[in-house]
Amino acid sequence: MSAILRIFLAGLLITPFAQAKVQPRTKNFFALDAGIYLPSLEQRFSAPTGYKNSTGPLSGFLRLRRGFHLGKQYFLEPSLGVLLPWRTSYDGSSKTFTTQFDLDLTLPVFVFLRARTGPGLQWQLFVPSGETVRLNNGTDYSYFFTPAKAVSTWVLTWLVGFEVRFSSSFSLNLDAIVLDLASRQRRNYEGVVSVGVVL
Repeated sequence: MSAILRIFLAGLLITPFAQAKVQPRTKNFFALDAGIYLPSLEQRFSAPTGYKNSTGPLSGFLRLRRGFHLGKQYFLEPSLGVLLPWRTSYDGSSKTFTTQFDLDLTLPVFVFLRARTGPGLQWQLFVPSGETVRLNNGTDYSYFFTPAKAVSTWVLTWLVGFEVRFSSSFSLNLDAIVLDLASRQRRNYEGVVSVGVVL
């Protein structure tokens, strides 16, 4: 059983004990989420056991959410998330800074469980070192030049997730982010497991 599924099931098992402390949300709020970002979910679940660590490194994730009450416990939750620290390429020739913007609608499933979904944008800034890199070209090694100019990309995303609330202030967030939703060839799935605190 995967670690994400274990965390989710543990959250569901604990929630009946926390329900007495959870009140329905009816006001605007700010929340700060901190956790881990899991790239390449489909490869992480389908790869053989020995290769799961090769599907992409885990990164720290920090997100600020703003909840706007729309009535009947429905909220519009724009958010800004960043991966921490910057990721370094395997050959050390570049760094990548990733920012995730989301515009989610959240709705109650139970008092302690909320579902969220909505569109987003992922911005990636690639900062190369401008150095010469020695790489394997198949039969030998060759030297390749890396550009010295930073490049950025924007990718359309869609987020689907759940918030398990343990109290009015603390929650466990489980989110899946679909990148390049419109392209079957380039579509990718990433995940976030985080603990949220209402500020």
